[in-house]
Order: sequence, then structure tokens, then C-alpha cells
Amino acid sequence: MRPIMSITTLLNLTLALFAIIVVHVASHALVQQLTTAQPHAQYQYVVPFADKQESSYFELRASWRAGNMPEIAGMVPVIEGNLAITGRAVPLVGIDVV
Repeated sequence: MRPIMSITTLLNLTLALFAIIVVHVASHALVQQLTTAQPHAQYQYVVPFADKQESSYFELRASWRAGNMPEIAGMVPVIEGNLAITGRAVPLVGIDVV
């Protein structure tokens, strides 16, 4: 009876360790996917525009292209907000990769 209990205990510990490793790997993969899915997670500067006008972005981009912001290597416009669909607020993220 003792050898069977020892083997069963060892199998249970092995299974528990395997489950912990699987959960850890799965959570790491999920965090990586969420990090890459968030557009602002890949950029160093996020500039919100209070007036929410396209012209504000293009003015900033023209200033950058003129060399006024040499520390910035590139710009991508991102629109983030909520969209009302059938009475529900649906999160919306729009990226224009230029």
C-alpha cells in the first residue's frame, strides 16, 4: 500500500507543477498579446488633442517634418474612444499606420 501512495503523491505533485507552468506560460503569452495590441504601448509619446480635430494632428506633423522635434523618430495618428451602438458604449481604437 505504501508504494502506491508514494507514486500517487508523486504523480499529483507532478501534475500540480505542470498546471502551474501551463498557467504561467499562458498568462505570459496573453500579456504579450495585450501589450502588442495596445497602440500606445509601443510609442514613447502620446499627445492628446483637446479639440479632437484632424487639422491639429496635421499641424503637429508639419511641425515635426519641418525639424522642430528631432527627438521624435515617427508619428502615427491613433483615435481612441467609445462608439455608441444600439445604446451600448463600444470601445474603439483606430490606427492609421502611415
